[in-house]
Amino acid sequence: MSARQLSEMQRGLYVITDRPAAHGRAHDEVVQAALRGGAAVIQLRDKDCSPADLIATARRLSRMCHDAGAAFIVNDDAAIAAEAGADGVHLGPFDGGVAEARELLGPDAIVGYSAKASVELAIAAERQGASYVVAGSIFPTATKSDASVVGTAPLTAIRAALSVPVGAIGGIGVERASEVLAAGADLVCVISAVVGAEDIEAAARAFVTQIQAFDRKDR
Repeated sequence: MSARQLSEMQRGLYVITDRPAAHGRAHDEVVQAALRGGAAVIQLRDKDCSPADLIATARRLSRMCHDAGAAFIVNDDAAIAAEAGADGVHLGPFDGGVAEARELLGPDAIVGYSAKASVELAIAAERQGASYVVAGSIFPTATKSDASVVGTAPLTAIRAALSVPVGAIGGIGVERASEVLAAGADLVCVISAVVGAEDIEAAARAFVTQIQAFDRKDR
């Protein structure tokens, strides 16, 4: 993992792929455009793909991200992340333990964890070796209609409790990027706002511009 990848994991746009949101566009097309727009992190998320196809796709996307200097994460499955040469894995509460993923992937891998709105889960994940923690759903989201909307208060509480980067996810449009950054987000995690956009590259660039503008103002 490059120095830039490690530093970018501290701050930036985190784009998660999703077939339904992409309106028929392939993962490769989506990721290429998001990287051109300045995405710092790409996560491959595909619940319907076979393991063999997922590994093949992950290998292609991993090379693509590394060529662009971005970090590449696989959702849910540490074994597939290892097989594909990904930089790491992102886990939810039901995807296995952070410590187990860290043991499989090694000390330098990125291991992310979704803590939802729980400060306790976030603290436990960091203690087990999580590289970053994500809070959400911050706002209502069409990607997960059954997601619990938690608002920005848990994000702020989780940020205050941790030393690792904290991401925000759920219903974050470009117009609300500064709101989650002000609430404590280091990583702005998006699906449909970029993956579902007509112009993916432009949508990603708009988020990156907002993040950079917030950081300049915050100095």
